[in-house]
Amino acid sequence: MLTFKWSARDWSGDWRNGETEAPSAANLKARLCTEGLLTISIHPQQPPQKHSQRRITATDRLRLTQQLSHLLSAGLPLTDALALIKARHCPIPVAQCLSMLHTDLLGGYAFSECIRRQQYQFSPLYFGIVAASEESGQLAVGLAHLSRQLASDAHRQAQIRAALRYPITIAIVAVTVISLIMIWVIPGFEAQFAQRGTPLPWLTQQLIRSASGLADWGAWLILLATVTAVFLKHQMRRPLVRRSYEQVLFFVPWFGHWLRLVYSAALAETLSSLLKAGLPLTQALSHLRQAQASLRFQAIIDNVNRAVSNGKPISEAFAAHPDIAPLLAQLCVVGEATGQLDQFLDNAAITLNVEATTALEKWTAAIEPLSIVLLGSIIGTIVLAMYWPVFQIGQTI
Repeated sequence: MLTFKWSARDWSGDWRNGETEAPSAANLKARLCTEGLLTISIHPQQPPQKHSQRRITATDRLRLTQQLSHLLSAGLPLTDALALIKARHCPIPVAQCLSMLHTDLLGGYAFSECIRRQQYQFSPLYFGIVAASEESGQLAVGLAHLSRQLASDAHRQAQIRAALRYPITIAIVAVTVISLIMIWVIPGFEAQFAQRGTPLPWLTQQLIRSASGLADWGAWLILLATVTAVFLKHQMRRPLVRRSYEQVLFFVPWFGHWLRLVYSAALAETLSSLLKAGLPLTQALSHLRQAQASLRFQAIIDNVNRAVSNGKPISEAFAAHPDIAPLLAQLCVVGEATGQLDQFLDNAAITLNVEATTALEKWTAAIEPLSIVLLGSIIGTIVLAMYWPVFQIGQTI
């Protein structure tokens, strides 16, 4: 039994409120109607959320979407599909989320509204595609497209992590080794040369000053870096700061080009999924705006939606924005001419994903030797600064 809060008007026009247990919202509404109540509004009583409740991981979210897609495609009702997935010993955060979704569904909410009420677990992209596919009556198809897109996003993030793992490891090792040399080794060299009264080369003097500054201000620098990182993370929640940050990223020579490929591929893939779900183009663009992770691309979709609403072809609307990959606009021309826009959008997404992967692989192949060269240059400079005075002493003997 579920607990529902309800409000209704009786025959005299007075409002009545209550909290009643019932198997479903429809059952409770029928009972209230038999009691002569009108204008009935029913809301499920949400269970209290625990502060210890954890977020669903990306892997669990992908698995949940795939399972829902398969069960709905097999003809199972949505409430039964949720109950069946929950019974399969899923992780605790997933089980809690499924319980809330099941409660909201029995309370009369649409599945997209249930997803929106769990916005701390599901992204706007998830809600947008679910709402679009539910509106067209093809929820199973929409979830199938959504699972493929989530899998594509997970693969892309794994590629980025793999590409950054090596340079980050090199950077950590370099900082550790250089800090140990600057704090423990350099002061000993300075004491030895101070006893001899030997004039030190300019490079060695700078190294000693840097070591002294690191010993005096190292802890404060670490504290400043930590505070700055926390402050920037908090400021990134502000749209203006985030938009400025994205603008800088898009103008970085190589990284900006890669971002345009990635976001253009995601745009094409999502729009293709929305059109295949049966939505008209203007409605699909409205949902597409909610699905964009980038504020810059959200503004672009707003402009594209206005242009399409004014009668301009979507290919021209895409071509008017340099941040959108030109290939996307070119294939949209063919898709509009042949009446297969969704298919050509899908083809554009595949091609752009391949280009983005190729560009990422080239960057990975280039950054590894560059990291080694940079680390070797820094350590080589330190060693040269340390032993240059020794060479000078040897020449005077």
